[in-house]
Amino acid sequence: MIAGDFLAERPLILRDLKSLYSPKAERIIRVLLCNPGKNWKVKELADESGVSLGQASNVKKILQDQELLSGKRGELSLEQPVSLLQEWAENYDFRKNRIQEFYSFKSVTNHSCCSIYKSHGLR
Repeated sequence: MIAGDFLAERPLILRDLKSLYSPKAERIIRVLLCNPGKNWKVKELADESGVSLGQASNVKKILQDQELLSGKRGELSLEQPVSLLQEWAENYDFRKNRIQEFYSFKSVTNHSCCSIYKSHGLR
């Protein structure tokens, strides 16, 4: 530190997760439900979901508190995928989605749709 220069200390602000069903939290839930038997590290789950490490940690804590997720030796696994899916379905609001319509003169398969979505940055 150079004499005369002071670094302002910022207070540590801990933000609680407002909802397990916020868009970013739902990304984590989707990843977990699509891979129910997989063991995850928090960083891997955050990377796969496209959310921050802090967001993934907050979701992990809530799911562990609800006994839907267990953690052993630094790895997490979804213990009750059916319960999580049922709870998510009860809290899901389709109106939050952005709806887009497409048409094609060619035959379209799920695989071709996925390629088109990815090429346009859609998930």
